[in-house]
Amino acid sequence: MRFSEFGILTEARGLASRKIGDKFVSSSGDEMTFVGINFYPNSGGYKTPEELQQAINEAEELYGDIQWLNKPITNGGFGIVTFDLPDGSQKHYGRFFKVIKAMHDTMSWSNKDIPGYRLATNLGEKETSGLQPSEILTKFDNLTPNSIAKQVIDKFGKSHPLGIATIRIVNGEKPPISIPPVPDATFEAFRDYFCELLHPIALMRHTVDGNAYEAEELFFPDTGFDQCIIHFSTSKTEGLSDSILEDPNGRIVKVSSKGKSGGAAASVKNLLEAVHELKNPKLLKKYEEVINLLEIITKAGPKNAPIELALHFNKINQKEAGLISRMKELVDRGELTHEKVLKGNYLTKRLQKIYNERIPRDPSKVNPYYHMIAALAYLMADYINNNTSFSDAASEILNNAGLVTVDTIAKKTDKEWIIQKFDSKFPSDSITGVLISAQKGYASTFIKGNFTFKILKNNVNPNLFKDIQVKSTTSKKTAKKKGSVKASIGGITNKKGIATRQKRPDHP
Repeated sequence: MRFSEFGILTEARGLASRKIGDKFVSSSGDEMTFVGINFYPNSGGYKTPEELQQAINEAEELYGDIQWLNKPITNGGFGIVTFDLPDGSQKHYGRFFKVIKAMHDTMSWSNKDIPGYRLATNLGEKETSGLQPSEILTKFDNLTPNSIAKQVIDKFGKSHPLGIATIRIVNGEKPPISIPPVPDATFEAFRDYFCELLHPIALMRHTVDGNAYEAEELFFPDTGFDQCIIHFSTSKTEGLSDSILEDPNGRIVKVSSKGKSGGAAASVKNLLEAVHELKNPKLLKKYEEVINLLEIITKAGPKNAPIELALHFNKINQKEAGLISRMKELVDRGELTHEKVLKGNYLTKRLQKIYNERIPRDPSKVNPYYHMIAALAYLMADYINNNTSFSDAASEILNNAGLVTVDTIAKKTDKEWIIQKFDSKFPSDSITGVLISAQKGYASTFIKGNFTFKILKNNVNPNLFKDIQVKSTTSKKTAKKKGSVKASIGGITNKKGIATRQKRPDHP
């Protein structure tokens, strides 16, 4: 059993709730930035101590130095959290658990369980306010406005400001709505987190401003928002939205609650499902090439997708594709080693250059076939991100595929907090970039998955994704309007701010 890919980051309690970019500080003022948290296996535990040890070995090979916070637990699993340090390096902490829960956001790993560091105070007050939906709800699927209200009242009480706000929204009252300040909570947490619970209810009650009801007419022509049920669980939202409205026919509209920047993970399946949800034939025609790329990746599978993409973009020819495919058989027979490939006795000049640009962490452990596939995978991810319209195209597809943005416009005074209005937009503009990544699937010692995608929301800084290289190809005006990626990511930047290729080490 190989250890699994990490699950989608979700907002919840503890480290599993952290968002990319969250800051942790030490008592001396040293700072590090949250990158991600991965759990192995994806759920449950390893069946034998040998399987657990194998997974540990693979993790240490993939991540490098890991500071383990406790001892291994028989038949259990582990999580690894990664931080960026100011000098550009990374720090990894590992923790063992008796069982890995399928919903990773329920994993109990405290923000305080990072030796010498704590969640930065300016973020901590908001993050630890207890107003995130995952900290309020105990049931996340198949909800009604009344069942959401009951959960809020059960937690806070009917006369609590949050209970009052929820009841008024459920009763169909349209903002502006005033409530007393919420005790022991920040206004920002109320606006950006708690109001996520209210957005789908307000849509169902038709008390939202903006043009969300164009999506209702398009996706629910014979039903409507008022006949929907609501989902908040990660299994439904898949990291791309904050809630889901589902009508009696099983059709869905996704709701993105604006105000939070961040990133989410997506698979090829996620993106192709968004294509199938599109109700806009013009967009399907406009982005035919991008859709074709997604289908190439899906049909080819992890081992062949980098080869097929390289063929598609004329980076290799059919003869070279055959050479790569035959490498596996030669490696399995012991006839081809990393040292032999480096001597230039097998590959073409072009393939040799691609192979040599990838620097393995430990040359003695390299599988030449996996190394070649990984080198090609990273090359094609870089090429697509930098030389095609994939990011803008995939963003527009996702924003048009039944995704509605709802923003809470609110203000506070000493005596009251006021929801001035819920403003909506369709097509959404919350997804501002989609970057293809080879990080999770490809290494010089194994292939454990296909390409994945980094979804950038609300103009999140793409520099947070260290495994991706993107150079500036758009003007500031276009980048701001389209959400285009405009920075160097994980690359070396020249004096003009343009990212240049570098030899890529064999680790994230």
